[in-house]
Amino acid sequence: MMARRPLALGLSALLGVVCFLYRYLTFRGFSNDHYVHLARAQQMLLGELPTRDFFDPGLPLMYALSAAPQALFARMLLPEVILVFGCLGLAAALTFSIIERLTGSFRLAAVLTLLQILVFPRSYSYPKLLLYPVAVIAIDRYARAPGAARVAVLAVVTTLSFLM
Repeated sequence: MMARRPLALGLSALLGVVCFLYRYLTFRGFSNDHYVHLARAQQMLLGELPTRDFFDPGLPLMYALSAAPQALFARMLLPEVILVFGCLGLAAALTFSIIERLTGSFRLAAVLTLLQILVFPRSYSYPKLLLYPVAVIAIDRYARAPGAARVAVLAVVTTLSFLM
């Protein structure tokens, strides 16, 4: 079993990189819907706050996540591209990891992860692909060894998911 772990981590990382490169190399621009949260991220960069200064349908963490790399690097689309495709790559890596851990099958994990990559989700949907495997990993860890710290992790994951 121990020899499988490094292989699983390597395949997981490889699929994450493949997903990032596939999305980056096939990128033809964001859809109009992607700019909804990007516009609100720009408002945050200009000093406004969700709900207080502009209408927020409940996605403040998504705006903040898009605003952070733009504040650090540049107010252009490249930081958003790297953020979105990086999150999609991380989602692919986590998906492979949790499926392999739960089923013990590299083949099934690879096929399902490749399907996730090839379905080519909308760019603004990256939280939907990222938060589910994170939640399943947190639930799995808690189920294997319940404890206060793992309940706290579940609470944090639930809160972050709600704000995304």
